[in-house]
Amino acid sequence: MVRDPKKPASLDAIAVLANEQALPPISRVGSNAALPLDSSPTAHPTPATQGAASAEATAARAAASPGTPEVAVATEGGSPPPEISVDSTPQPTPATQSGDTVTLDLTATSPSTPVGRTMSLKEVADALENHPDGRPAHKLLALEVRARQDPAQTDQYVADAVERFGNAARLAQTYGGGADLADETLLALATWLNKVGRPAKTLEVLPEARAIQRQDFFLQYVDALAALQRWSEVKDLLMSEHSVVDPMVQHMYLAVAQARLGSATGATNEWQRAFQVANTPEKLMTLATNAEQNSMPDVADVAYSEAIKIAPTTNRAAYAGRLGLALAGGHTAQAQTIAAEIAQMWPDDAAARNQDAYLRLLLGASGDAAEAAERDAQVLVAKEPRNWQARATLGLAYLRSGKDKDALAAIREPRVTGVEPPGPLAVRAAILAANGYEEGARNDALLLSAKPLLPEERALIAPLLQ
Repeated sequence: MVRDPKKPASLDAIAVLANEQALPPISRVGSNAALPLDSSPTAHPTPATQGAASAEATAARAAASPGTPEVAVATEGGSPPPEISVDSTPQPTPATQSGDTVTLDLTATSPSTPVGRTMSLKEVADALENHPDGRPAHKLLALEVRARQDPAQTDQYVADAVERFGNAARLAQTYGGGADLADETLLALATWLNKVGRPAKTLEVLPEARAIQRQDFFLQYVDALAALQRWSEVKDLLMSEHSVVDPMVQHMYLAVAQARLGSATGATNEWQRAFQVANTPEKLMTLATNAEQNSMPDVADVAYSEAIKIAPTTNRAAYAGRLGLALAGGHTAQAQTIAAEIAQMWPDDAAARNQDAYLRLLLGASGDAAEAAERDAQVLVAKEPRNWQARATLGLAYLRSGKDKDALAAIREPRVTGVEPPGPLAVRAAILAANGYEEGARNDALLLSAKPLLPEERALIAPLLQ
């Protein structure tokens, strides 16, 4: 299918391969957290998301796997700006150029490196470039893949893209092809330049007079200004009569700009204004995820809650959002209440039921509740032997029932590799201690002490740290 351009899905399949092998994302520089605006719901792990090696897992074991890389453009001052975008497309990025300050680790890939076990980088780029149904965005993605293959030529590929597609947009508008093709080409180029970390080039090809004509142009223009830390201009442009963006999005952007300009009150007011005009579940979810990412958990929680009220039986992501906020804030009792709601709404979801049971046990459940948790966890562990969250529930249920030996058996296998969430490892350390393995338990506790844990998880290892 990938190699046959006549297949209906071939272009999409090639694009998937290209994105998998696109340029590595920018590494964050400096200590300031970014303030992204992203329309896609945020995945909400438990607060224990990074692994810790146990006493049985020494330096010989593999280190923790790296997490999903974050994308940000470095500022001239060394701190990354917010990524203001309502587009959830991944953002692979090339090397730096004059006028755009970015940093990344760009490692050359051999031309013979297989992509998706089917095509080399060159073949993917050629397929994108020559596909009969390819649009400007596909041609630009092809250049991105070529830059991955030959990083030394990245600047040239960017220059080629600007000359080729900037001219294409002008020619289509002037001599034929229509305004639609011109707009599509210009939008693809501006989006790509922002994506690859060249905001100064974006401003060159997309002047303000053109940007204020359409929302999609306008957002790319504002993204470029934000990447260049030109926050006063962002604020002025969004507050002008020329703003063509949806009011909710406008207020979210203004909230970020106000925060970056040092006006906490102004930022809070803009989040509230955004909430007032978020009148659909989709807008509420966009608002909630962006408020959360911008360290406004109260606004996010209210938005998630309102989204649930509108669509209580279908908006699972809103429940997950509220649960993630409660866990991240260390509010175990609130998290358990939300987890119970999820388990009630989706009773066939074994992971949701396990989350509820685990949190109940952390809060001190015993007796019949512990036995019920034990039975459910046994079934889940049998189905998913490497599910450490399920093993933690099973081990904790045994521990609450005074079955220390059974608890030890529950966490003996599989061996710890260092990628497990810290919460279950805190339970494991408590179980080891209860069975007389004090030294190993203390070593584990020391490693876990700096990890994100719920208060009740931290209480499990507290005696081991004395």
